[in-house]
Amino acid sequence: MMKKKVEILLATYNGEKFLEEQLRSIADQDFSDFKVLVSDGGSTDGTLEILKRWTSKDNRFEILPPKGRLKAKNNFSYLMESSQGDYLFFADQDDFWKKEKLSIFLKEMERLEVIHGEKTPLLIHSDLEIVDENLKRISPSFWQFACIHGKEGSIFSRLLLQNTVTGAACLINRTLLKLTGPIPEEAVMHDWWLALTAGAFGTIGVIEKQTVLYRQHGKNEIGAKRYISWRLIKFGLSLLLKKKNPGRGPIILAQAKAFAKRFDQQLSLEKQKILSAYFTLRQSSIPLSKRTALVNEHQLYYSGFLRNVAFICFHRQ
Repeated sequence: MMKKKVEILLATYNGEKFLEEQLRSIADQDFSDFKVLVSDGGSTDGTLEILKRWTSKDNRFEILPPKGRLKAKNNFSYLMESSQGDYLFFADQDDFWKKEKLSIFLKEMERLEVIHGEKTPLLIHSDLEIVDENLKRISPSFWQFACIHGKEGSIFSRLLLQNTVTGAACLINRTLLKLTGPIPEEAVMHDWWLALTAGAFGTIGVIEKQTVLYRQHGKNEIGAKRYISWRLIKFGLSLLLKKKNPGRGPIILAQAKAFAKRFDQQLSLEKQKILSAYFTLRQSSIPLSKRTALVNEHQLYYSGFLRNVAFICFHRQ
């Protein structure tokens, strides 16, 4: 394989508490030929001082010109627009990467490019290990903890409903990057938009190993949510009691509409039919029998029985 330029895109914002450990875990990877592009979203703590220390001692790290206060999605979008890499990893400021993460992903990328070709949009993602703020294990598998099907959930129809790709544990090639950007405001997060695009036009590879320690500390942008939890029970009760609780349905629908608008002329007939079925399912007027038939015909499933009940019977998730 020809030598490829590997870049790691790191978005920061007021992350001084855990940033040093994350930077160390990246620097200590067993694959070392990479560049780290960092964009800070307007930190007011010691984050920038930490970053400047690292850039002064390790020339693999580079801080991009500031763009002011940026939310995580917009920060990663800026990083993607600035990137020159052939292969792109995404890093959160508060996680901890296992030493072999890069080498595992790059080996899988090489394998997929042999099969599908370098011109195919490719995304690879892995499971994560959930830890507390002191890196003590909470769960050995994020996928099991949140009831996420890493492989079965990585097809376009299922990605419309639920994101199974965690940005901190994924790798994309430049072909996918060029097709994806810019990230629209309607996108829930950058990783979900990347996954949708890869699912529609390319190939998604799945690594069934935990390559990242996914730190939970109360201030996570997204965080790990246990599948069976008091949060889910309250949501279920609100459905049964007919209370107004749309869940995340409206923002997921807005994302799907933005995706359809962006790629309408490029999507295959099959993908167009899946999108049309999804939009129909978001209508509250169609009978249960038709909803069930559409879900089964187009594989519009969530991971987890209870999520599917909520979607089919109450049009919510």
